[in-house]
Amino acid sequence: MIPHHHGPIWISTRSQDRTPDMLRIGLAHRKAVTPRKSCQQGGNPEAPQNVRRRRNRFVRANGTGNATLPQYFQRLQRTCERMRQQGRTRLIDRQKPAHSLMHVNAVTTRPGQQALHQNHDTIPNHRAHILGGRRTQPIAAQQFRTASRQIRQAVDQRPIQIENHDRRRISGVLHARALPFGRSCNIQQPEVTRTPFDVFLPVGYAMPIMSLTSPSSAKPTTAIVLAAGLGTRMRSTLPKALHPLGGRPMIQHLVDTAARVFDSVVIVIGPDMDALAKAIAPHATVVQHDRLGTAHAARMAEDLFGAGDVAILYADNPLITEHTMRQLLSCRAQPDTALAMLAMRPRNPAKYGRVITHGESVQRIVEFKEATAEEREVTLCNAGVICADASAFRTWLHAVKADNAQKEFYLTDVIAMAAAAGTVRYVEAPEDELAGINSRSELARAEATLQTRLRREAMENGVTMIAPETVFLRTDTVLAPDVLIEPNVVFGPCVHVGSGTTIRAFSHLEGCTVGQDCMIGPYARLRPGTICADRVHVGNFVELKAATMGEGAKANHLTYLGDASIGARTNVGAGTITCNYDGFFKHRTEIGTDVFIGSDSIIVAPVTIGDGATTAAGSTITASIAPDALALGRARQVNKDGRSKMLRDMLRARKEQG
Repeated sequence: MIPHHHGPIWISTRSQDRTPDMLRIGLAHRKAVTPRKSCQQGGNPEAPQNVRRRRNRFVRANGTGNATLPQYFQRLQRTCERMRQQGRTRLIDRQKPAHSLMHVNAVTTRPGQQALHQNHDTIPNHRAHILGGRRTQPIAAQQFRTASRQIRQAVDQRPIQIENHDRRRISGVLHARALPFGRSCNIQQPEVTRTPFDVFLPVGYAMPIMSLTSPSSAKPTTAIVLAAGLGTRMRSTLPKALHPLGGRPMIQHLVDTAARVFDSVVIVIGPDMDALAKAIAPHATVVQHDRLGTAHAARMAEDLFGAGDVAILYADNPLITEHTMRQLLSCRAQPDTALAMLAMRPRNPAKYGRVITHGESVQRIVEFKEATAEEREVTLCNAGVICADASAFRTWLHAVKADNAQKEFYLTDVIAMAAAAGTVRYVEAPEDELAGINSRSELARAEATLQTRLRREAMENGVTMIAPETVFLRTDTVLAPDVLIEPNVVFGPCVHVGSGTTIRAFSHLEGCTVGQDCMIGPYARLRPGTICADRVHVGNFVELKAATMGEGAKANHLTYLGDASIGARTNVGAGTITCNYDGFFKHRTEIGTDVFIGSDSIIVAPVTIGDGATTAAGSTITASIAPDALALGRARQVNKDGRSKMLRDMLRARKEQG
């Protein structure tokens, strides 16, 4: 698709493709045609598009959808897959300018005519006109959402509703819902025609039919994250949203997930929360100066709701997955759905608000203290997350009253208003995703849930864990396939481990990179700035800090290497220390390739040891060593015969005398 004037157009990448099953869109047969209104074209049973569709048994002769929908669906899927395999769709990189994405065929006309333009003027050089002016703009969803007119030249008017376009992706695919043929996309379809068919297209491939989204589905979505709470039950001066989870502030988990689903994310914070605003930058923030309830907090951000759907999330629910958020938006997109919400069935419902339903619709939310005995038996509980149209949501928020003991405005009151205006539907999600964090014990429970999720993902990607429950990961830990992790290993932030490496028991890694086929530990500590090349051995009670180990280098026992570069195939003996700190400044040690460092060597930085050099065991190295040289930095040994017995006798006599 290329941005063409005021609307999008799909153009075939091969001008010779005119087979009946291609369903070409745009400038049919490279000839300009007279503009035609979409409703007229859709109502003509023998329009050129319907002829091609009927030839493929996609529609009947009268232009209505084929009664054998499963056969049509299967045939459409086979056609799309065959075209993709034959290269008859082009890969689109939305980060590149439009003119570099695909070849645009020149538009030919009858002799003596010029190419028609949708503005009814003539363009001498249509190809240059298409490519000019928008040369630097990338293909983006906003361009066709804001399009005010359609290309009038033989545009196929089959309505296609695209969900999860551009940023709205599910596991690397675009989810397209095809609607019946023969009608304009601007005509409301009867309920019977809404049966969806899921067509899964690889991300980046141009679907050979024009995507026409309805105005409602094209509006941007907004997520409002409520994070103004102090979290008094945490017993901390740190805002609750900044407490760490998986090595990073809990709110960052939620904001990062929401940013992959919604077009914009806005965070409502409290006064004097500059650290929180910095943690979630560059997302917009608004301040709730008076903490008067959740509905009041949502109202603080109403100017940033936008024109589409708006969802209310909570900073103390950081583990909601991308899949659940997309389910919430899909539920809201159902016909006649005024509001969609998330619900759960916790193992212990305790004092959660109960969701009272009638069939598949929600009637109201009943707080535990106000629920009857029968209502308390309901296991479906409110998770607090809701999604509604921005305009209606504004109206409901302003109608919420503070007629309760706390004199606060509660967001749950919106549910009853939405139920009166339309249908309220719910999406049921696991308790582990939706359980809130209000105390230290609940924070520990959330950490356990996150660790279980990270371990499962690592093992599914080819990592072996002997005792997974004893391995602790961070969200940015990168483990290649065929990595083996023994029990009781802790990964700090920013760790990358290459394929075939073994991390032995009781090791701690942080801010380091480990290559392929390495052996780390047991009881090893790799501190920030450490880089280990392939086939490096770091043994028990070895600590590396800002050190680089060349390919095949070894430090197997009781060693500290700080601010050092160790060359390939160098062996560092047990008890070696690089003295890198003089109390004021750090100094580096440079050790070349194929060097042998004797046990118990003390290397006082700054110093350089050349390739192939050797230091004798027990040496203190204070000066640089030339390549292939032997360095001895210890006192000369002197043996005195019989002196050991004399010393013992003298000391024994002294002890007996008292």
